Amino acid sequence: EVLVQRPGDARALSELAMAHLDRGEVDAADLLVRQALAAERRTAAAERTAGLVAWRRGEDAVAFRHFQAAAELDPRDATAQLNMGSVLLMAGVYDRAATAFRSVLENEPANVDAALGLAAALRGLGSREDATPYAEAERLLRGVLEAQPRHPEAAFNLGVLYLRNLDRRADAKAYLERAKKNAPSKSETYRRATELLEELR
Repeated sequence: EVLVQRPGDARALSELAMAHLDRGEVDAADLLVRQALAAERRTAAAERTAGLVAWRRGEDAVAFRHFQAAAELDPRDATAQLNMGSVLLMAGVYDRAATAFRSVLENEPANVDAALGLAAALRGLGSREDATPYAEAERLLRGVLEAQPRHPEAAFNLGVLYLRNLDRRADAKAYLERAKKNAPSKSETYRRATELLEELR
């Protein structure tokens, strides 16, 4: 209805693109988001949606550029910063990923996704010579679990931290069991927790 009255409304086009993307209709989403980007007034929502479309196509570099543009248009756009951090994390650029996740936490201290992302980036930044990032990752994950004791991803990530980085196998086992108990049985977290528990036997 909005587009009938304002055919070039970037926000409405972006929302419609997201609806198509949620249904797996990537080509339709791409067409709509291109129209949103061509609108007279660029919006963070249009850039963010374009990033998600590119990410779905496996075009990580293109996705990152759109997320970065969204963050520049609206520095308080937590979703753009989270997505940018996720792309950087997958690419192994841990320092810049950490910066993106910290930016979200500055504005939204209780943002669980940002805390989990930052903890993962810190695991990548730590080493035997400098375990300080591991300690911060542990603090972040424990903070999530204090607020949400049944959060499976936080428990899983804490278990991985103890197993892979801190050589605390008993603690790792306890948290991986906790993750498995609280994760849906068909989820990736459940599957990976099960695999790591087998490794600990």
